Amino acid sequence: MEFNTSRLHIISGRSHRLRNAYVDKVLDTWDGEIERFYEPSHIQDILMGADTPSLFGTATLSLVGAGEAFVGKHASVLKQYLGMPTSSGTVILHVQSIPPKGGVRQAAQKSKCLDLVPEPSNKPRDVEAWLGAHLDDLGSKGGQMIARALIHHRGLDIDSLLSAIDVLACHAGDEPIGIQDVHAVIEGQAEEPLYKLTDAFFSGDSRSAINLLHAGRGLEPQPVINSLINELRKLLCALEWTGGDDIAYHAGLRYQIKDFAAKAIRKRALGLGKRCLTRLLNGIHIAQRDLRRTGTNPVVVLETLILNASRVIRSQS
Repeated sequence: MEFNTSRLHIISGRSHRLRNAYVDKVLDTWDGEIERFYEPSHIQDILMGADTPSLFGTATLSLVGAGEAFVGKHASVLKQYLGMPTSSGTVILHVQSIPPKGGVRQAAQKSKCLDLVPEPSNKPRDVEAWLGAHLDDLGSKGGQMIARALIHHRGLDIDSLLSAIDVLACHAGDEPIGIQDVHAVIEGQAEEPLYKLTDAFFSGDSRSAINLLHAGRGLEPQPVINSLINELRKLLCALEWTGGDDIAYHAGLRYQIKDFAAKAIRKRALGLGKRCLTRLLNGIHIAQRDLRRTGTNPVVVLETLILNASRVIRSQS
């Protein structure tokens, strides 16, 4: 971008992420100060002052973000400064789209002050080809196949697809993104938060708990035990709660059973009962002891704990 050719330049692109990346590259070529605005009401003042040289500092680039409605509202002002040479600062307006009415797009194109962010059209074939090439650049295995699966799952929105790639990259870790990562994330077989396993455990749902234990690359045994002990502590405290703030605090019930989470803890504790919770506590402590022994298989220890806990919990119902 030749900054001195116009006091106002416009960058337009549908994708928020691609547009931001394009703007960042443009800003890297600017040596002076940068000021940022979003739909400023004093846009005319900014444009008028852009070419005013500073006696004490460097020239300033004003970066203005806006929506289509803003461009339409200030169309007459914007058109005045498109193609107006500048010897000092400049203004860059970056938008998702320019309204067809108002003449801003035509004026920007005529003065060669409009930069369109390189991005594919909305046609599925174009998006798939672009996404596949992008994945290949990232070092993935089978970019086109991954792109096809992602589009089937997420649609044609570029920002949504790029966000999905971020998730895949986290799942793949140090390995190249592969189609197996797509299946894991899309089909819900990627690593899940610990709280989901904890919930399945205390619900007596051994099948779900074991599936969550092995999801993706599997959960680490010690954090699982720690999560179970923490939840069990809350349940035992909730069972003994009679309105006092001390026990309520330790059980996570400091708001006296007013919020949904606290009600759920109290309801589950009453449903399981003290005898069941005590047996679960004993089983978790035994599993924790077994995990510390050398030669034991931690996965087998956790699976056994989950199955035994399920039998104990189901015997209460």
